[in-house]
Amino acid sequence: MPGLAESWTVSPDVLVYTFKLFPKITFHDGKPLTSEDVVFTVIKVLTDTRARGTLLRIDKAEAPDPLTVVFTLKAPFAPFPNPFDCTTAPIVPKHIYGNTDFRKNPANAQAIGCGPFKLKEWVKGSRVHLFKHEGYYRAGEPPIDEIFYRVIPDAASRSVALEQGTVQLTQWTDVELFDGARLMVLPFSVQFNWLPAFGYVTIGVQQTAMARALDIGKHLLLPGLSLAAVYLAIYARLMRSSLIEVMHQDFIKTARAKGLKQGRIILRHVLRNAILPVVTVAGMQAGALVGGAVVVETVFAWPGLGRLIYDSVLQRDYPVMLGIFLVMSVIVVVLNFVTDVIYRMVDPRVTTNAS
Repeated sequence: MPGLAESWTVSPDVLVYTFKLFPKITFHDGKPLTSEDVVFTVIKVLTDTRARGTLLRIDKAEAPDPLTVVFTLKAPFAPFPNPFDCTTAPIVPKHIYGNTDFRKNPANAQAIGCGPFKLKEWVKGSRVHLFKHEGYYRAGEPPIDEIFYRVIPDAASRSVALEQGTVQLTQWTDVELFDGARLMVLPFSVQFNWLPAFGYVTIGVQQTAMARALDIGKHLLLPGLSLAAVYLAIYARLMRSSLIEVMHQDFIKTARAKGLKQGRIILRHVLRNAILPVVTVAGMQAGALVGGAVVVETVFAWPGLGRLIYDSVLQRDYPVMLGIFLVMSVIVVVLNFVTDVIYRMVDPRVTTNAS
């Protein structure tokens, strides 16, 4: 969702999920993708390989017509839609895998799917070459003709490939944290000269108070982005799951029945309830950010508590260490207090009264 399903509905008892597929979806071999392929994939393949804790809750799976899939659960389970994404629930063709051992099927080496790219070459341990699927159901997509995936086992070699330009895209966990921070300097500071590469203020320049504040803010952008990127994926995943759960609550259905616009429902009702888990996790991790940014502070030459406590440990400067621990403890307490205040602002149901 929403790559293959253009819409889906949930029954009032939250037991029946009905998905409507996009028309004219084809597999890479030209055969049409139908609801029978979805049912086969979920019941015969996925329940034996991944997301078992969710998919084994299905009591019955039906395909009443080629574009409709109906799942009936044994009991209500709000996170049921979560596994239905392109990474957890890829749909395989029934006409190839039906009545076979899908683990030993020769088609596994060909990777026949229904996505925007088809497999052209797969050299194990070296590279994967994908090219454009001309029969993709979305007109004008994909916008590029081919993609090469390179297999580079060593993190340091991946960083070098990014620097040399032989690799254009990677994800944050593919390189070491200190390399990720260092590589951020290349486009923003070296190539385009948008932001300063290191330090916390421009040295040797007379500035007004406002200009100095803006200068410090510019120096803070790259270290801040480096730290935020580590947690961004966690927050995005958590927010997505929370949004899906809240969207199926009864009060959202009531808001729709009252005729409220979708944008107003999301902004006024869904987000305020869905963001609470994110606020909780952010409040717990904010304290770790205060003293856990040693690498980022070192790369960007930013004077912070993390680097200071690291230097104090090496020099056995116990009075400074005690002072830092005291300051960090106060910061953590303040951050937890701020988290509680945000709870009250976001959700009025949260109160300090015992009653």
